[in-house]
Amino acid sequence: MIFESLVGAGAHMLGFTLLYRRAPEPVKKFIKKHPFASEATAAYVTYKVMGGSATGLMTAAWVTILTSAALNVAKDPDASAALEEGVQACKQAVGSGFQGVMGAVRENLAQHHRANLKEVKEAA
Repeated sequence: MIFESLVGAGAHMLGFTLLYRRAPEPVKKFIKKHPFASEATAAYVTYKVMGGSATGLMTAAWVTILTSAALNVAKDPDASAALEEGVQACKQAVGSGFQGVMGAVRENLAQHHRANLKEVKEAA
């Protein structure tokens, strides 16, 4: 369900981006000037197209987040650099957290292995 919602949100954002690039300048100005209306419309249309399901609801949430980010970048191109820095910071935080968790798992498995190894040696 989560994977399907991410794929649906990606497809929607691709379509939204293509339509936005081809839109006349007055439409682009309206979308930039009224980001909440644009996000709400995108989320509603996505939810209805996805059949009003739980996957559709998750897809609509992802679309809202992605549309907000895309409109911020369209409104202020310098925001894309800040957005990229934020993404990199999140990747590092997740990576270090994941490495910490995996280190703890490895240590736990090593302790378990050492305990089992002692039992095997004692039994022999």
